[in-house]
Amino acid sequence: MATRPTNLSAGALLLLCLPLPALSAETPAAPAGEPPVYRLEVHTIKPGKSQVYESAVTAFVAALRDADIRIPSWDFSVLRSSDTLYMTVDPMADWSMLDHFDSDTEDARKRLGGRMGDFLKQSLGTNAHESEFFIESDPDKDDPGALGENGLNFIRLDLYYPSSMRPLVEDLYALRKLYRDSGSGLNFRLYGAVTGEDLPLMIVAVSAADHAAFDAGQARFRADSVAERSRLLAEIHGLSRRFETMDFVVRPDLSYHFEAAGSPQPANGPAHP
Repeated sequence: MATRPTNLSAGALLLLCLPLPALSAETPAAPAGEPPVYRLEVHTIKPGKSQVYESAVTAFVAALRDADIRIPSWDFSVLRSSDTLYMTVDPMADWSMLDHFDSDTEDARKRLGGRMGDFLKQSLGTNAHESEFFIESDPDKDDPGALGENGLNFIRLDLYYPSSMRPLVEDLYALRKLYRDSGSGLNFRLYGAVTGEDLPLMIVAVSAADHAAFDAGQARFRADSVAERSRLLAEIHGLSRRFETMDFVVRPDLSYHFEAAGSPQPANGPAHP
């Protein structure tokens, strides 16, 4: 949902992510090629205003459908963490989409007419704080992803603020490999922040169908993997100045996706976050 950029508050999701740093030969290297880009908006809602915000978004999504808006940068998912924290995730094929982002927004504004103004007035009235930023992920190409583009609607984000960057990143790569080899069935994605008020910052995103599936995946770790996971996490926490964790649930009812030619939406969830 396009709005004007604002500064990001401390302690929020301070992400403008680029590919992870090059690691040693013992650590799996990141794949070549440009990773996907996401535009994120974090909305901190005033207490007691979540229903007003959700009603405004629902009406806006209906307006997008009525106007048949098929602009790639206007394909988004809304995620909810709590009554006062929402996040909009808008996938972009690459950075070049930003070259015509403003013109796309103006085109949508004209086609939506007063309904866009109504949405902005209602939604901005519920916001205690709003921030916009971009992330680039650096996933392995065989990883379907953790941000919801695979139809998995529960996402746990762990934010690590390293005191020693290189060894922490090496441990995070080892943790990602452990997740794959453990039989957990959970999707794991890494991000590294290059902007924000408290850097450096590394982010672990693990996704599942829902919270119960996430817990079940954690329980499926083999005994030897559980011990190694505990060892790695202890080391990662020891290499961090501080640590935050939060859960997000994708809200398909507040999200807008259109069916592009040759890319039908999956029946079990959004094609993109």
